[in-house]
Amino acid sequence: MRLIRGAVLANLRLGAAQGPATYVLQESSLERDVGAAGHDRATRRIEMTGEGLSEKLAELAAQEGLAAAIHFLMTVRIRFVDGVRGVGRAARFSLRVRDPSRPEVAPDWLNDQHSQVEWCKALVHFADEHERIPLRRHAKRGNVNGIENFVDIFTAVVRILFEYHRKRVLPDSQMISWALKYVRIGCQGYEERKVATRGFLSQIVDNLGGSSAALVENAKANGLAAHLRAGLLIAQVLRWNEKAKREFPSPRDCQPAVMQDLRKSLVDADIPWPTPAQTVAALASYWVLAEDALAQWARYLEGEP
Repeated sequence: MRLIRGAVLANLRLGAAQGPATYVLQESSLERDVGAAGHDRATRRIEMTGEGLSEKLAELAAQEGLAAAIHFLMTVRIRFVDGVRGVGRAARFSLRVRDPSRPEVAPDWLNDQHSQVEWCKALVHFADEHERIPLRRHAKRGNVNGIENFVDIFTAVVRILFEYHRKRVLPDSQMISWALKYVRIGCQGYEERKVATRGFLSQIVDNLGGSSAALVENAKANGLAAHLRAGLLIAQVLRWNEKAKREFPSPRDCQPAVMQDLRKSLVDADIPWPTPAQTVAALASYWVLAEDALAQWARYLEGEP
């Protein structure tokens, strides 16, 4: 047992609350699985929910080298589920202990340009595979019971991309592109190279012939609207450069077409627009932004909706 200084995040899927920095007595099993089967359990957890991916990659890179981490990222897949999966995660209390201020610099195993280029290729491959197969499948099928899994995949990919963007490895342009693509596939869909991709929420509403209590409750329990809004906010803040500031008074005014699509999808589904607090909680659950940055991003949301 050892003392860890960190922030405690209580995540009930209905929202998240991050407490002040504190000291926590940590059992060896609280932070991660241990023992001979520890790695297998960690991998299964990633394949089920995407949780623990960042830690797994860092551990592989530190212990076995960059090639091992790249191989894992290129081959691991979060499974597709659009049916009832036992007890929903909304009822599960998850306690995590993390350093509340992750360093925003590349780790030692990404200390040269070649390593960073190869890592970016692996990140893009991971994002592409999960957008091209499970997320498009969710958008095509439009099953309300798939919301939990959609949110799992969405958050896992956006989180890992955002983490390495903040570490100055993934360029702004790629982070913006992927964030917008994931938000679009979550709401109204998009067209690329003359190939149309349906939106998950719009397909659910079409299948149901409108909204339903099950859709609204499922979306609320899994924080769907907040996570979509958080993904869009990432793209908006990065887009708000010096040139954009002359056109848009605030980051939330950037990307107006995607903002309009997201609003329409939520209105059509009778899902309330997320409050600023809910959007910030979604961002906080990624454990990427330090407290001062998170407070600044929260100010960008003042005045919504």
